[in-house]
Amino acid sequence: MFIVDIEHWFYVAPPHRLVKQIIAILQTMYAKFIFVWILGFATLMIVLTSYLASIHDDNFEQNVSRLQLTNSTKVILLWNPFFESLDYGFGFGDVPFRQNKCEYTNCYITNNTSYRSPFEFDAIVFHAPRLKLFPAMSTRTYRQRYVFFSMESPENFKTNQFFDNFFNWTITYRNDSDIYSPFYGEIKRREKIIELEHKKFTKKKGVAWMVSNCVTPSGREDYVQELRRHIPVDVYGKCGTNNCPKQHKKKCYEMIERDYKFYLSFENSLCKDYVTEKLFNILQYDIIPVVYGAAEYERILPPNSYINALDYDPYELANLLRDIGDDPNKYRKYLKWKEEYGVNLKIKHAFCELCKKLHTDIQIKFYRDFNKWWIDGSKCTQGPI
Repeated sequence: MFIVDIEHWFYVAPPHRLVKQIIAILQTMYAKFIFVWILGFATLMIVLTSYLASIHDDNFEQNVSRLQLTNSTKVILLWNPFFESLDYGFGFGDVPFRQNKCEYTNCYITNNTSYRSPFEFDAIVFHAPRLKLFPAMSTRTYRQRYVFFSMESPENFKTNQFFDNFFNWTITYRNDSDIYSPFYGEIKRREKIIELEHKKFTKKKGVAWMVSNCVTPSGREDYVQELRRHIPVDVYGKCGTNNCPKQHKKKCYEMIERDYKFYLSFENSLCKDYVTEKLFNILQYDIIPVVYGAAEYERILPPNSYINALDYDPYELANLLRDIGDDPNKYRKYLKWKEEYGVNLKIKHAFCELCKKLHTDIQIKFYRDFNKWWIDGSKCTQGPI
């Protein structure tokens, strides 16, 4: 605080000294102002940094209510990303369990390994196809569950020798997993039947296929090569001559629905229960899918909703497609299921079931010979050609 007797100062001090003293006082005041401003800014940055650290690294848990965790809250750690997805398409914190209307919601999910001590996590989920680093076994406790997560078939990645006696539970596309996850979609009966009879199909082209993986364990490319000897197949993507950019996938599907009668939903692996987005994406559109896989399609799809390529050799399949495609009544019968059923791509996430299982399943189990369950049990086969 500066208190100045202006009247006394004016008469005592000569004019030039008066100016100098005024300048000196102003400089002192300015310097103190700058100092206070810098101090305030530094304090603000420290508080802000502390707050950001408290809600999560990189602000991934910005929607989290920041639970005061109780003994009954189950905390789940995502050890590594699901490809490019850090949260496996589910979300972080406790909020997603309520948003997904999970039966059990008293769980908390994070990918922050520093969130708490390693041995305090109730479950650690490992995305197996991209798993390279393993936690130190000294940090593991008997009550923890190590969870194997994969939507890829065993044909697409090699298991590690450390997998034996490592995993307690599994989350995969297989029916015999601890938590079965039809990750890419499901068919559900409609609440109200709709009518498709009024639709007129004016498709001029026959068969389309979008594909970027040109050499696969299933040998689907060999089957298509033989099929093309008997019926035209327009191939889009890296493995064909037609182009439809990935960033415009929805428009690509709409174009295929408009122009083509059939779409090849061919899987890259012929393994038990293995069905991917190659099928469920196209089921949303008015086009007949031709499937190629080892799943029990009759269990997951309505009757007369698809054609199974493995029921025919390429010559027979070409004749069948030509016969159905040339007859509007036969073609419409393969789409009639859409009146009673719909495609649900927003299925309840597997982490809902994981939360429930953490609260209800106290049994201790290990996959002692993991390859026997995962590789032998998947019953993968080679393609017929």
